[in-house]
Amino acid sequence: MKITRIELCNLASIESEAVIDFEKEPLLSAGIFAISGPTGSGKSTILDALCLALYDKIPRFEISAGTTKVSDGGDSEISQNDVRNILRRGMANGYAEVDFIGINEIRYRSRWTVKRSYNKPDGKLQAQTLVVYDLTNGVELQGTKTELLQKLSQAIGLSYEQFTRTVLLAQNDFATFLKSNEKDKAELLEKLTGTEIYSKISQLIYARNKEEQGLIKKIETQMEVVQILPPEKVESIQTRYEGVKQESVKLRDQLQTCTKRDEAFKKKFDIEKSIAQTRDKIKENNKKKESSLLRKEESKKQKEVFENDWELLEPQIELAISLDTKISTKKEQLTTLRHRFDSSSKELESKQRRDKIVTDRLNNSISALKNLYEELRIPESVGKKVADVIGYLQAQVHNYTLKQAEYNKELQSLKIEKVYDKQKEINLSKVNLNKLSSDFREFNRVLKERETLEKELETLTKTKKSKDEELTNYAQSLEKTQIQFNHSADLYRKSQIRVSNNVISLRELLEPGKECPVCGSTQHFFHTATIKSDFSVLEQSYKELTTKVNILQTKKVGVEKELDHLAKDLAKVKKDLADKKDHLEALQSLYEKSVFSEAYIEKQTEELSIAESKINSVILNYNKVIEERDKIIQAKEQIYKDQSRLNDSFNAYKEAKSESTLAKKEVEASSKLLTEIKEELDKEQAILSSQTKERKSLLRGKTVEEIKRDYKAKTEKFKVVFEAFQKEESDLLTERATIEGQLLELDQNLLAYKSQLKDISEKENSTTLKELSNQIELIDKELNNCYHLLQQDKENRKKFDVLLKQKEKQLVIAEEWGRLNTLLGSSDGAKFKVIAQSYTLKILLLHANKHLSYLARRYRLEQVGDSLSLQVIDCDMCDEVRTVLSLSGGESFLISLALALGLSSLSSNNLKVESLFIDEGFGSLDADSLRTAMDALEQLQMQGRKIGVISHVQEMSERIAIQIRLEKEASGKSKIMIN
Repeated sequence: MKITRIELCNLASIESEAVIDFEKEPLLSAGIFAISGPTGSGKSTILDALCLALYDKIPRFEISAGTTKVSDGGDSEISQNDVRNILRRGMANGYAEVDFIGINEIRYRSRWTVKRSYNKPDGKLQAQTLVVYDLTNGVELQGTKTELLQKLSQAIGLSYEQFTRTVLLAQNDFATFLKSNEKDKAELLEKLTGTEIYSKISQLIYARNKEEQGLIKKIETQMEVVQILPPEKVESIQTRYEGVKQESVKLRDQLQTCTKRDEAFKKKFDIEKSIAQTRDKIKENNKKKESSLLRKEESKKQKEVFENDWELLEPQIELAISLDTKISTKKEQLTTLRHRFDSSSKELESKQRRDKIVTDRLNNSISALKNLYEELRIPESVGKKVADVIGYLQAQVHNYTLKQAEYNKELQSLKIEKVYDKQKEINLSKVNLNKLSSDFREFNRVLKERETLEKELETLTKTKKSKDEELTNYAQSLEKTQIQFNHSADLYRKSQIRVSNNVISLRELLEPGKECPVCGSTQHFFHTATIKSDFSVLEQSYKELTTKVNILQTKKVGVEKELDHLAKDLAKVKKDLADKKDHLEALQSLYEKSVFSEAYIEKQTEELSIAESKINSVILNYNKVIEERDKIIQAKEQIYKDQSRLNDSFNAYKEAKSESTLAKKEVEASSKLLTEIKEELDKEQAILSSQTKERKSLLRGKTVEEIKRDYKAKTEKFKVVFEAFQKEESDLLTERATIEGQLLELDQNLLAYKSQLKDISEKENSTTLKELSNQIELIDKELNNCYHLLQQDKENRKKFDVLLKQKEKQLVIAEEWGRLNTLLGSSDGAKFKVIAQSYTLKILLLHANKHLSYLARRYRLEQVGDSLSLQVIDCDMCDEVRTVLSLSGGESFLISLALALGLSSLSSNNLKVESLFIDEGFGSLDADSLRTAMDALEQLQMQGRKIGVISHVQEMSERIAIQIRLEKEASGKSKIMIN
């Protein structure tokens, strides 16, 4: 993955568009470049834009309080950690755009955009958008923002967390990591490497073991609750159940006959009640008919009054139509006059503004001419006429021309071309000498590294031999212990069944001389107390052997992994030794033996310094003469400019004076015309007011159309009312006929029920019904009780058998999870997390120590045993072991940088990452350490990476030739410069 271009606009302190193109010079050929600038100028904003375009996230926003609300620059508020806060205040929109080459070698462009509503600076912030293009195939990727972010991660080959620890390296996490305790170190290593799964596995094992053990207790509790009836009691309950069932059938037949008679009595009562209600409906129908006739007569009277009023309004309508026509005509005349008045007013205002502008210009030209005379400091003896002043300036130009000729002669005598040729020769010699010096330092450095590697090879060989012996011992011990464990586990499982609660409860029911219901034996040899005592001994032995086997397996696996790592380390050290040898031979072959020495380099350096000092003295004198001559030339150019300004000012004064006279005449003519139009407008307005007043007194101020609409609406309303009265009369007649038919039918049904119920009273039937219901209720209760007892006993027997099988199965499962929990499980996940991260740390240290060999050859990081603790090996003090707390600030930074670069190598192990950005942190280094760090970064550059370093350190910025500089400007904005 490789970043090729970054473009941002209106983000934080960066205003307007800014482009950083890594495929154009000078960045194209630069393997390492600096991002420099004062605090707050926007260095980190460049990296923010990179993260926004690729992941819609910003690292520094993720640590802020998410619940805090801040103003969005308008009338609304948004969360403090909302990425849209990066939009520069006062801007209507902004964007971040990144071009990159994905892991599939396809070029992509991702553009993240944020804008405000209506594209106004005070508008509400809208949701950010993301657009992604496949530049290789010329297509736009489709999908929601979430889907596009997933496609970007796939194309980059890194998740957001992996990107921020592989491409963007921050030092703070590793400075903390270096000196933190084991628990904090494991958590931080999890976060940095993305291996949180081991903590979750440990917690899940702990929870699963607890759950499986709880299931055993739960099953035992359920078995204790299950009750089983004796066989003789079951037979008694079955006999009683059959007898009660036959008696219940007889009583239900009698109850059915009584129930039918009771329903007939209820229906007879309902019919009598319906007859009374129907007669009430007939009376209600008569009342509605009388009310309808009264309302119909009232409506006829209202219609007659309305028609009389309309006849009186007809004369007023004719007069109103005449006045409406006159008023309409007059309004059109007034509109025309107002348009003329408005047009004349605007014309007058325009001419007045022009008059003011021309007058101001005249005054400005007079003032400018006066100020120019004062600025030029013309002597009083010259006078105020323009022609005299120009003559004075031309005389000064002649004097300067003579001085310029004298300086030109002096420059020719210095022969600067030959001096510059000599300087080029010296510079070339310096370059060759610097290359020789650099190669000589590299030769000595590689020589020391070879010695260190030879010691490391010897140490690794001894360690591997010791670990081989240790592995053999563990394997033998594990084989013997495993045999003992298998025998103990078999005895323990059999004994578990004998001491289960269910078996013990059955054993206690056995009596001497009576048969066992299971095996039929009359002799019972087992005693509960003895069995429990034997079980305790077996259980203790089983647990001790389980622990011993687990410990031996863990140690054996640990030694095997250590041996695997040692084998890889040995191969790597041997390869590195061969590489160092080739490197040394290659450097020696470049130079003759007499030249490749420190004495020769020092002598040549001194001779070049003396020659360079002489040449620089001549060039300095030449530059002084050039400077004086340039001052003369600048003075002449200034006089030419002054002369031109004087002519321009005088011409502007004459032109402004002529325009001012003409503008005043035009203003006077326009003002007179406007007064005449105003008088005519007032006269016509008075006539319109009189006609309008007369019209308002007619038809109560309403229009003729409104009066006619009212008449038509009233007429239609009366028509609808009378139609409704006719429908109401028809509906009442239909309703009366329906009610009378229903009444006749109800009378016939009542006679039928009276004939059916003449042999028995309602009271006698109700009493018999209650007695039968009570008898059936008592019998049903007894019947249900017997049935439930029989069913419960049957279910309990099945349930007990199922629970017994579940317990036996659960004991095996719980035993397996118990062993696993002993090895790896813990409630907080710490046990497996420390074990897993211990192996991760070993791999990380291999990468980190490789980088540390360039950054600080004196030190090597080492893991303390199988823990997560770190210690430092001081190679300059005979491999003395030191605590990391004893390191100085600069040493801690270099080791932290090595860890950060090691993690970058670890994270990108299966992925080629060609872009790397390292954040601030170099300020704690002295000059030598800083040079060492820079040498290490240049080594990374040689591996094909393009490296960007963000730093305030002046020496670092000077060492890196290509820079992206941010310069502060007014109003808190910054400008990006690349050079």
